[in-house]
Amino acid sequence: MMRMLAISKEDTAVKWDLLIYLGLFVALNPITTFGASDFILVASSFFMALYLFIWKKEKIDMIFIWIILYWCGVNLVSFLMLTENGTSFKLSTFIGSILKLFIGYGLMKICGIRFIVWFYRITFVLAIISIPFFILQLVNPSVFYSIPFNFAVDFRAMEGHWNGIIFNYSTFQLERNSGFAGEPGEFGYFLGMAMIFNLILNEGRFNRNFLIMGLIGLTTFSTNFYLSLVLFGLYFLSSAPWTTKVIYLVVCLIFGTMFYQLPFIGEKIDTYMEETESMAQSEVVKSKRVNRMATFVNHMNDVFSFPIGYGVNEAQRTKNVYGRVIDGTNGLSRIALRFGIYGLIFFLVIYFKLFRKLTMGYGGYTLMTIIMLMYISANSMERDNFAMAIFWLYFITDPAEIRLLIENWNKDEEEEDNYSVSYE
Repeated sequence: MMRMLAISKEDTAVKWDLLIYLGLFVALNPITTFGASDFILVASSFFMALYLFIWKKEKIDMIFIWIILYWCGVNLVSFLMLTENGTSFKLSTFIGSILKLFIGYGLMKICGIRFIVWFYRITFVLAIISIPFFILQLVNPSVFYSIPFNFAVDFRAMEGHWNGIIFNYSTFQLERNSGFAGEPGEFGYFLGMAMIFNLILNEGRFNRNFLIMGLIGLTTFSTNFYLSLVLFGLYFLSSAPWTTKVIYLVVCLIFGTMFYQLPFIGEKIDTYMEETESMAQSEVVKSKRVNRMATFVNHMNDVFSFPIGYGVNEAQRTKNVYGRVIDGTNGLSRIALRFGIYGLIFFLVIYFKLFRKLTMGYGGYTLMTIIMLMYISANSMERDNFAMAIFWLYFITDPAEIRLLIENWNKDEEEEDNYSVSYE
């Protein structure tokens, strides 16, 4: 396992970058007491700025400045044009949003293209570690209450949750594996992203570690992860005849119908559909938070009313029967809501171009992008320090760096295989 994270002794700078990445990986985990702290957000931003611009003497990329200016413009227009009594445009929220943008940008400036290697390797190791914890969760969950430390956010800890950084035990998801993430769906998302990076590094070739992560992902019982497995199947069948693809999709449909009978899928989808239909009549909605599909409908209704973007302003958003803003989790529609329809289009274009660049011409970037967008849609943009961060990767890396990374990766893998064979 240690070899998975090994770095050349000669490259001190890389070692420091990796240590800082690991520190941020832990510190910015939003389900922990420290990750949910505004102080940690400010301190992390300040530390990253010192490290990048004072210690490493890096320069700020113009694209970051332009996007910050665009974000300021969206907020200014929203503030001037959308007003109502009790509106919640808070300067502290606006400053916090800029810090979050900087954290994603700074993370990519520190890691560069190495991010896909580090994220994949760390996720793979933590996924393996999650299995004994998950078995313990199934057979004897009371053990977690006897562990003398708990990093779960206070209100979660009071509900019986336990977080040890490398694993998260949730009383809401007793039969599902949350791994090191906040909930099973988010763990499935991290695994799915690591599987994409695995394919990029191995130039699209199916391999053992890809299979292991896929099998571990099954323990999340995440609908989104299962759908991504179907798309991964299409990826590997991309060169197969159309008849094979059709047969594959029919088989998936049959199994999908069988899985629909399971409570965690069928009932969940039915509930989603009911709440989504009710969004057409927002005046009858009583809940403040709704599911992902209903959130998408709600956000897009607001976007069509004000396509420039709301920024951090909540004025004239769709309200429930009690006059409170209706919201929920959907990262993709939230980008449209906050940055406007032009911001969403720009984000989508860059994401497709990024994965086309990363795949280096062997294809499959469209399916990879679709899988990533599925995960972004199913998760909170505010809590996502990774998918939003790799957006910046397109601007700060070039094809030569990607090609060199993949060549070195395959060379290291061959050496490791030869070492294993000689040892045996």
